[in-house]
Amino acid sequence: IDCSGIEGIEPSHDMGAIAQKRGVNVIAFGAIEDAELEENAYDVIYLNGSSSYMEDLTRAFNVCKKALKPNGKFISLDVPIKQWAQAVIILISNRNIRIVKIDRDIKIF
Repeated sequence: IDCSGIEGIEPSHDMGAIAQKRGVNVIAFGAIEDAELEENAYDVIYLNGSSSYMEDLTRAFNVCKKALKPNGKFISLDVPIKQWAQAVIILISNRNIRIVKIDRDIKIF
């Protein structure tokens, strides 16, 4: 998987190192609540398994909203690891899944 067009913010230096090995451009280490992202810069912002650890969800989501382009997509996924496989099956069987065309060089898998 080519991750060269993906930017990330990672609170954990260990997980950030793994992401960097996969080609992700880790632009900051820390919490999304404290991130200084460019306004109207992102087509998609995806949070995976992190909202349950955020101290200020409103602030975090506002950072994301400000950084999204008009009509940008915000995705926050928090699935307990035990329900992971079940969630994947539900997503696969859901006929309402949409494919999003992305203008910026960001890929989603």
